[in-house]
Amino acid sequence: MQEAAKLGDYLIVITQKGNERGNTMSRMAFWRAKTHKASEITEGKFPLERLDDAVCSETEADSKVAARTLPDAILGDVLLISNDAGKAMSANVFTKAKEIVTYRAGSLRIKYSVKYTAGSASLGSDVRVYRNGVAVGDNHHDTWATDTILTDDIAGWTREGTVEVWLNVEAGCTVTIKEFRLYLDNPEEGQVTLT
Repeated sequence: MQEAAKLGDYLIVITQKGNERGNTMSRMAFWRAKTHKASEITEGKFPLERLDDAVCSETEADSKVAARTLPDAILGDVLLISNDAGKAMSANVFTKAKEIVTYRAGSLRIKYSVKYTAGSASLGSDVRVYRNGVAVGDNHHDTWATDTILTDDIAGWTREGTVEVWLNVEAGCTVTIKEFRLYLDNPEEGQVTLT
């Protein structure tokens, strides 16, 4: 079975569904329409440029289509997504504390709040942003006696990549991280940006 769908103003996805070893699989071909006239798109009368192919399970198809249609993120102050719940960490080696999967490539502003919540801090602890398990942000070192909001502006994100915050906590102490948030300047159309 073949399906065609117009996404955004320019992306056409043609999906062919079939079975492979008992699993429903989708073969997707991504095409860019070389027109923005609604009548031409509706009637299917427009030149196409083939972008690429993808073979995936049906559960993966939605995220792949979404990733192809979103423009690269531009650095800004509009909230994209948040992971606000507090998490207490006490590992005395860099350990992943928070993670968000992003479907936007480009540049993101990353903010998070840290505070010592147990122990008598004297040497300080470290917190750092990682991308897909690799350190990319500045190493922030302090004793954080009060809630402190840290910010990293980092470019080079890829679609379906992970934005992570890792902590290395001073021995005998606990640091709580919360309000882990990603910001950009060009949110997806229709996204709530003020509540």
